[in-house]
Amino acid sequence: MEDKRHSKEAKEKNRLAHLGNKNPRWKGGISQRFIYQDYWKIRDEVIKSHPYCSFCNKTENIFCHHIDGNPKNNILNNLLVICRSCHNKIHSGMGGRIK
Repeated sequence: MEDKRHSKEAKEKNRLAHLGNKNPRWKGGISQRFIYQDYWKIRDEVIKSHPYCSFCNKTENIFCHHIDGNPKNNILNNLLVICRSCHNKIHSGMGGRIK
């Protein structure tokens, strides 16, 4: 039976062919880590002061949602404490059905 694993040379060639702007997921050189750098600090403070979902009052699986959809906009009035279930409803277009 033929070995289907790629050689180290083939793996490296493939890696180099998809670096930077050659990668289909390239975002112009902006690292997700950089975008969310201050989000994590602010998130903890916001959740500590408001430890439940703004829609259903659940206290588990909560995090902050960016109201304007911009992950770089971490001002307090743009962050909404929300549970995973309500967040999924917002992003699936069911936002008007959250109670």
